[in-house]
Amino acid sequence: MTHTLVAGDLEAAFLPSHGMLGASLRHRGVEILRRVENLETSAAKGSTAGIPFLHPWANRLAGFSYRAAGREVTLDPSSPLLHLDANGLPMHGVPWPLLVWELTEAKRDFLKAKLEWSRSDLLAIFPFRHQLELTVTLQPDSLTLETTLVAGQASFSVLGAGRQITVEFLAGYRYAQIFAPKESDYIALEPMTAPTSALTSGRGLRLANAGEKFRAMFRIWVEAVS
Repeated sequence: MTHTLVAGDLEAAFLPSHGMLGASLRHRGVEILRRVENLETSAAKGSTAGIPFLHPWANRLAGFSYRAAGREVTLDPSSPLLHLDANGLPMHGVPWPLLVWELTEAKRDFLKAKLEWSRSDLLAIFPFRHQLELTVTLQPDSLTLETTLVAGQASFSVLGAGRQITVEFLAGYRYAQIFAPKESDYIALEPMTAPTSALTSGRGLRLANAGEKFRAMFRIWVEAVS
């Protein structure tokens, strides 16, 4: 679905269900953007057009593995979520037609959408849960795009029996304990607001003063895996 913004002599069109692509920018009826004549062909090839949002990297990677934030990642060259350049290198992250944004606010001259990076196939490309927010503002003489990335919290996962169970720390939890007793068929992932024996050691101990509030929250994800 195309969402069109209008302000004065400018008109802009965006595609939330196709990567929030900026598909058109017209001034007094004249198209300003290039490579928007045949968006279906561009979408099928995964090539850039108009104003694309390129994520989680722009341009190309030098190979099919990288290291970030202590994580080693190896990409699958056959993945449909990768676009390869003429030399066979990963180009422009996940192709824009495959990223589906959720429209959260829309006005005549304003558009806001979000993208949840939490699916297992996306995490195989970039293994860090996060949320992207894109705000588009059209004024009579300008178009402004503002991008905000909300980093995901720390998480722990266990995989088995066709499922992946992930405990994600959303707020308040800075520590964790993993308990895997021998000869038992379970693993305990234990969110903790302080390290073990914080009351006796004082290490990592936080105090809530009178009238203050302390908030802690975690989420359990359950996904089927093949």
